[in-house]
Amino acid sequence: MALILTYLHRMETLMNEIYERIIDRLDFASVITLSGSSGAHRRRIHGMFMHDYNRLLRAFVIDPDSLRGLMRRTGSIIVGSAPLALIQRIRGTRPFESLEICTAIEFHEPVLRHLMDNEDFTLLKIQNVTDENGYGHSCNAAVSVIATLHGPPRSLPGTNPIVEVFASTESCAILPVLFSHTTVVMNWLGADSLTMLCPLLTLAKRGLINQRYAMDDNNPPALIPAAEATVAKYRAQGYDLQFEPYTWNISHRCTMSAICPHTARSVGDIGTLQLHFGSKAFIDSDVGTSEEDEIIWKLGGGACHGYDYATKGCYCKFVGDKKGPRSIAYPDGTEETV
Repeated sequence: MALILTYLHRMETLMNEIYERIIDRLDFASVITLSGSSGAHRRRIHGMFMHDYNRLLRAFVIDPDSLRGLMRRTGSIIVGSAPLALIQRIRGTRPFESLEICTAIEFHEPVLRHLMDNEDFTLLKIQNVTDENGYGHSCNAAVSVIATLHGPPRSLPGTNPIVEVFASTESCAILPVLFSHTTVVMNWLGADSLTMLCPLLTLAKRGLINQRYAMDDNNPPALIPAAEATVAKYRAQGYDLQFEPYTWNISHRCTMSAICPHTARSVGDIGTLQLHFGSKAFIDSDVGTSEEDEIIWKLGGGACHGYDYATKGCYCKFVGDKKGPRSIAYPDGTEETV
């Protein structure tokens, strides 16, 4: 242990170029562990993450600071491939096709206006994506409107960056994240932070499929057609996606473990990883939901192996006093104490 501490201390004094080369060879989990070893490592590593974040944004916008300022004011977040690129430590001029921004329903138009007025984007299409079955974009029931824009060439000559802006069905930008097809993409970038809702699975290249995208009366579960392409995309990237954790032979406490689909989770709980790499002054506004609108969620589904406990998924606000007994309010009017 003494040798490890000595080595970590000596690393703190390395020149930036050498330090960055070492960090570049580490995976995300190792980098996060190192950042927690001392204040000096934390400052240098968080600075490197912010540099990578801004470089990622510059592939799509001229002024990353202006976009992040807008995100800070509106509580908007970046979802999809962008946070996953930082987690996977993928480098490149533009490592994914489009930048996906999620907004509260009331801030959808101001975000579009910013992109068109300040970043020279052109609106290609805007549509209400909720169909008669209550499903929206790629059957995400928490998305009400989606706008697609393209801008002038940035870092790749001859190519136009694409930005998709999703409006939540409510005044909460993170709600569509909870309706994602798989836990692999239950992550987001705030103006000054990265949040992962299922880090234990994602960093192990595993993910649970959201049970709401399973076909009824299928045993074993099968995907509905609208979700097949998205799930196949992440399986092609090497993620092992399953409906239940017992497939991986992982022992866990049903309804208690953060990896259990029947556990009632909340944003910022013990199973969440939040990395703040910006100013401390902005941390409180960077979570994506206010303290008064705390969100509870769980994937639900069939009983875990060895347990006789099946539940339905939920994505909703806490009901009642958060310091006392709490309930989940389901759309059908029923409640469950958690």
